[in-house]
Amino acid sequence: MVDLGFDNPGDPVPDSAELSEDQLLSRTYLRLLEGVRPGPDWWRYALETVPGTLEVVVFDYPELVTILNDEQVAWYGHERLCAAGLANLAREEPDVELIGAVHCLTGSVHTASTALVLPDMIARACGETEFPDGVLVSMPERTVLLYHVLRDESVHDAIQAMAAMTVGAFDDGHKPVSRHLYWWDRGRFTSITSFEPDGTVNVHIDGGFADVFERVCDVPVGRG
Repeated sequence: MVDLGFDNPGDPVPDSAELSEDQLLSRTYLRLLEGVRPGPDWWRYALETVPGTLEVVVFDYPELVTILNDEQVAWYGHERLCAAGLANLAREEPDVELIGAVHCLTGSVHTASTALVLPDMIARACGETEFPDGVLVSMPERTVLLYHVLRDESVHDAIQAMAAMTVGAFDDGHKPVSRHLYWWDRGRFTSITSFEPDGTVNVHIDGGFADVFERVCDVPVGRG
């Protein structure tokens, strides 16, 4: 396992053999990492559910978090670990702040990864349970999740605010995850941003996102 301790990084990694199976699953989370592996043979099981990130399995001990390696994931079963990881993410209760048209969720080291259970987080934050036009979402830093439910022309302000907030939090964050802005639609994440060499953010209104954008804003838009 890889030691990702936060408060006491010098402490030894706990021996998972000392914990019961139920105890281990209760400490299991899925985690989104910035999408660069330390080496070609690291975390071959990791998925790219969110473009540009890696979805790994972690054990959350009281004083540190450890990433499971391929052998450990195979031993416990990837599907089983993912189910437990999603269930535990759905129990997170982040702090919520509304900044203009953007909801900002903060709190634990798992907050960014709650993007994987976005409907649960939105329902907890503001009570909404239906997202026919999808959601704008970003996870710039491990403890931050930003989102905006598409419903009307407020998406204009939300895109501008989220792009700036995401880049700022990514650049300043202790554990950055992604500087991109995504459109979430029925469980699928699509990146809608790209970056110039000088850091300028480009927002791409294409495909299904363009169709939704035109509908909620009631205006035609150029594609690209």
